Amino acid sequence: MRLLKQKTILFFITQCFLHTAFAQAPFANFDSYVQAAMIDWQIPGMSVAIVKDGKIVYTKGYGIRNIIFPNEKVDENTIFAIGSNTKAFTATALALLQQERKLGLDDKIRKYFPTFEMEDKYAAQEMTVRDLLTHRIGIATWNGDFTHWGSKYTKEELIQKMRYLPTASSLRTRFGYCNIAYMLAGEVIPKATKGDTWEMFLQEHFFEPLQMSRTCTSTNQLPSYDNVAMPHTLYRNNLVKLPWRNIDNLAACGSINSTAIDMSHWLIMQMDSGHYAGKTVVPQLVLTNTHIPQFAIPAFPYNNPTYSSTHFAAYGLGWFLNDYQGKMLIHHAGAVDGMVSQTAFMPEKRIGLVILTNSDSHNFSNALMYQILDAYLGSPAKDWNKAALMEKKQEAEENEPIESKKNLSNKPSLPIDAYTGYYLHPHYGQMTIRLQNKQLIVTPSAHPGTTGKLLAWNGDDMMCEWSDLMWDKSLFHFSIQDDKVKFFDMMTRPDLLDPMMYLFEKME
Repeated sequence: MRLLKQKTILFFITQCFLHTAFAQAPFANFDSYVQAAMIDWQIPGMSVAIVKDGKIVYTKGYGIRNIIFPNEKVDENTIFAIGSNTKAFTATALALLQQERKLGLDDKIRKYFPTFEMEDKYAAQEMTVRDLLTHRIGIATWNGDFTHWGSKYTKEELIQKMRYLPTASSLRTRFGYCNIAYMLAGEVIPKATKGDTWEMFLQEHFFEPLQMSRTCTSTNQLPSYDNVAMPHTLYRNNLVKLPWRNIDNLAACGSINSTAIDMSHWLIMQMDSGHYAGKTVVPQLVLTNTHIPQFAIPAFPYNNPTYSSTHFAAYGLGWFLNDYQGKMLIHHAGAVDGMVSQTAFMPEKRIGLVILTNSDSHNFSNALMYQILDAYLGSPAKDWNKAALMEKKQEAEENEPIESKKNLSNKPSLPIDAYTGYYLHPHYGQMTIRLQNKQLIVTPSAHPGTTGKLLAWNGDDMMCEWSDLMWDKSLFHFSIQDDKVKFFDMMTRPDLLDPMMYLFEKME
């Protein structure tokens, strides 16, 4: 992976502003505000679209698609991953099928998957399609994504593996943002339609009538398009380009790729009672049902230190919901390897926005959303980006650097070859540790092509440096009993991928 000097990247970010297709900026210094923030967060490229009263009033591309080729500039038709903004498409598809009486959102999952199991037997028996769409199935936020994300497992295999995910709460008692739940919900579509895949259904019912001609559901389709952004991340404080990661095995939770222009069509339809270009795409009642709060999310009811005008939060069907400045705000963020997106709209004000970026190392999309909304609402001026940067700084100061726990004078308990062998986790599968040129090498079976190097760290704690830049590094804690390794536990990128602790037992 090629690293570029930060000064070079920042130069291209500030220089590569493209033409504005619609020039009604939300506030006077909008360009300079975006430009400064892209430098603050080292965002290579961004595409923005704003819709008002059923029309696109502003679109613009900023920066570059690829730091390796700085002449490849972003515009309003550049394709980015939209990540979890995919969920609203999935939920709307299922709500539409309910209206067509092909399924019910309160149908039990076992109606479509009779052998479905979970650790919580009651949850497996009673879980409904609606439960999947509202993140209330009892799995903690992001748990299991290390196993699911970009792995070799098929959708069918992942559904079978859900029985090995630990339960964090009882069914319908706690919000836990769950990507695999949306994958399973998407797989109800071919069962209910007796043939249409999730991908086919979205193409026919949404992409085509909404004239989303530069939108697709898989990275495998990207080579047939031009003007495609590349993912980027900050890897140990250096901006690096990443390959696109294929997540077709989780498709319904986050695999759509689109443009600011195409996504603006989706937002116009959301605020125009399900109509686009004079035609009904989704019946109004179906669309409204996706905007109704389904499950409460804990939030400050008053004296909110960050969002003073927000008093409740909930999840609808594929959308986050909260009040803002006395109006309903319907929104969602999306993140995949190297890309972050944001969509939002206020039906009462008929304003909506989409923000697409080709970096995952920032909180600017959320800040820009509120900055734009404040401008249209006439709210008192607040620098949301400054607040986001301050929050990032505070978090860095509060989190103890992992390096502080490094102690090379504390040696491992056993000879190095004692740590080799096969290790098994019931949900993930197998990891192999072998000795190669006096170096312990980790091979995770679910992610072919990825390896890790185990480095001395602190006694029987070893640091694994992964070949996958998004995984970065993981601390392996080896448990020793009777002079033998019994297991190790680890987690990978709890800040971005999966906060679940995985315990891999050594196989005799």
